[in-house]
Amino acid sequence: NGAARALAAFDADLHLNQLRCACGESLKVRAVLTTSGQTKLGTAEVNAQLQWGADCSAATPAKPCLPLASVEMGTAAPKLEDTVAIAKLFGAATVGPDGCSGVESNALAFWLILTIDGKRLAASPPSKSLRLDSTRPAAPKLAAALPGNGASTVNWTYGASTNLSGYQVLCSPVPEGMVVPPLATCGAAQPAVAGMEVCASILSSSSKSYRLGDLKNGSEYKVAVVAVDKSGNVSEPSIILSVVPAPSLDFYELYVKEGGQATGGCSLGPARGSPQGWGGLLVVGLVFAVCRRQKKPLSVTRRPLLLALVFYFTAAKDAARADAYGGVDGSFGSNVVDHGDSDRGFNLSLGLGFYRPRVDDEFSGKGAAKPFENTFSTGERSLWQLRFERILWRSVGTLSLGLGAGHYRASAKALNQDRQTRSADETALRVIPLSIDLGYQLDTLVDKGWGLMPYARAGFDNALWFVNDATRNVASGSTTGWHAALGLAFALDALDPDSARQLDRETGVNHTLIFAELLQQSLTGLGSKPSLQLSDSMVCFGLILQM
Repeated sequence: NGAARALAAFDADLHLNQLRCACGESLKVRAVLTTSGQTKLGTAEVNAQLQWGADCSAATPAKPCLPLASVEMGTAAPKLEDTVAIAKLFGAATVGPDGCSGVESNALAFWLILTIDGKRLAASPPSKSLRLDSTRPAAPKLAAALPGNGASTVNWTYGASTNLSGYQVLCSPVPEGMVVPPLATCGAAQPAVAGMEVCASILSSSSKSYRLGDLKNGSEYKVAVVAVDKSGNVSEPSIILSVVPAPSLDFYELYVKEGGQATGGCSLGPARGSPQGWGGLLVVGLVFAVCRRQKKPLSVTRRPLLLALVFYFTAAKDAARADAYGGVDGSFGSNVVDHGDSDRGFNLSLGLGFYRPRVDDEFSGKGAAKPFENTFSTGERSLWQLRFERILWRSVGTLSLGLGAGHYRASAKALNQDRQTRSADETALRVIPLSIDLGYQLDTLVDKGWGLMPYARAGFDNALWFVNDATRNVASGSTTGWHAALGLAFALDALDPDSARQLDRETGVNHTLIFAELLQQSLTGLGSKPSLQLSDSMVCFGLILQM
């Protein structure tokens, strides 16, 4: 806005760069006599001459200094003020990119040379140091400009550097509606690439890729990259590459084109459970009846709540029965059998399996249609699962009601329309399986010190799924089904019984176990509607805490 501001020490070290020189920016230099200085001068006047150079303190400097303003200072005129073009400090005769480059980087200073009655003051003159830097960094090496849907991903490499501030991407033509970022503040500051503009604000020095959006599919664009050092000097541009954005196929688009039928919505079928769970199942029925009657899909946010309600009503009813039995052996409750441990009320476990949803099973007999395999390959990826089990009954072993939640994500570059080559766009499938089940653990063996605990569980699932492309969530839904698991756990207590007893006293953790289990998930929608096939069988490993 034309107003001056004081340069901080950091600014003073980085301010005088090739970019500001080329843009024709200026510095305002001000020197002011102190109040005590004015008093000492009285009616005398001081001649003050502003100079620029490496060392202007001597009457005959070793290197010539550049004379700037010269004024008479005194009580009537206590200050000197001069506006100096940065290009002049660079020694440039004209303002422009050619006149501002090739100057050796140096630590220079403004000097105020003072004389009274024609006699130069013997004291060292006041000075203000600044660093002049016009050395450009090396240009980046542009590796690729990959087409995407209305976009292009630009990749580059750069050697080791401790003086780099970041990068900027150049393009031509500029995407419609784009505001040119602030580094390009004047025409003279533009890198020497005809017709190209800066199309990205400064990127960090660790960046090696940038997605340039808002491009028009089918139109040709030219792209390049420049490096910017900490002084603000801009490198020569990288090589220029051409790219033509084109539509890509995210996973769900490919799935639909191959004939997939899943659209999400209310797909949870009726489930049969133990007699104690009628309260929770009644809530399930009421919610889904409303959903069906209104012909609206059950929202993603309500499904976890639904499972929580099932758990709440069932556990509450069982707890009431436990109180009614009074906590005698064989009754419902978590502290009815004394195993020498603190009271046990629930189990908490974290498991890891390697999962590949059988999405392509829907296309059996349809030739080469394999949207999941063609997008994400046949490899398995990690599925993390967290489970909470409420103990319902303990006698010879433990009966529990469990809730579980997991997370799985597969990602890959989306296919182009030819279904053979890959786009720069990423597509991803995320699955969040939610489950409720009944489990039985033969933990009597652990309580007796044998260290092993066989267990089994089975129940119902509602797996939420989401498909994303590079910028948005393109589809989501849910698939219901059932699961069953057989496992064997080993109590770590046997390795150090004393530490296990201390952990129990301090935290209430009765036993710490590691487990391995065979998990079968049948996630097909239970026949209620076409659903994304998410079934798989896997071996899972993890940790159980009994508390």
